[in-house]
Amino acid sequence: METWHPMAVHLPIALILLWPVVDGLGIVLKRPDLSGLALGLLCAAAVFSLFATATGQFAYDAAAATGVRRRLMDTHADYANLVPWLLLLLAAGRAWLPGKLGRAGHGLVLVAGLAMAGFIVFVGASGGKLVYEHGVGVKRSALNEAQ
Repeated sequence: METWHPMAVHLPIALILLWPVVDGLGIVLKRPDLSGLALGLLCAAAVFSLFATATGQFAYDAAAATGVRRRLMDTHADYANLVPWLLLLLAAGRAWLPGKLGRAGHGLVLVAGLAMAGFIVFVGASGGKLVYEHGVGVKRSALNEAQ
């Protein structure tokens, strides 16, 4: 299951980066259908982030079993484990705040969405650093050894 993690993370990352853009376009173009689509994208990001987090736990355990220091992986794991919870809060705020506060509530959630986009880039970069700088999860092959 740990081998699924690199594939599982890309869909929620893309959705997290896409939904505030679509939602912002919905506001600017006065298209409630786009805003509704954006809410669906955000909810999908929350669901798929749960799968990414679960596969990440398997990857963490597999890497630790091969001798990778847990401390090396802990920062990425700690921040990544926050992602589903933050997305659930964001989705609840996105569903509730525009109805309660109007455009101001909608704008507030969009700002939070842009902050979430920055956070997910940070989390993804920390995962990439584990792979590309430390070789976590990379299988050694004869080709790797020959270089």
